[in-house]
Amino acid sequence: MLATEANAQNGASMLVMTCGQVPDDISRFERILDMFDGNDTAAVEKARSRWGLYKAQGHELAYQKQTDTGGWERKDQ
Repeated sequence: MLATEANAQNGASMLVMTCGQVPDDISRFERILDMFDGNDTAAVEKARSRWGLYKAQGHELAYQKQTDTGGWERKDQ
């Protein structure tokens, strides 16, 4: 279900975010995918801020970084 709010009306267990916003309550989701443009300095700084917030809330975090050849590699933190 595509939506502008993270309300999981359809019982979704995963939230995919592309807007750079922080939902009020993410506890209802098993996973969150927070997508942002890694070439945009402002977007990266905002993503780092969200990362710190999620980490402070005790969530298990990992991120994927695109390689020079276009693939992706997981980076655990």
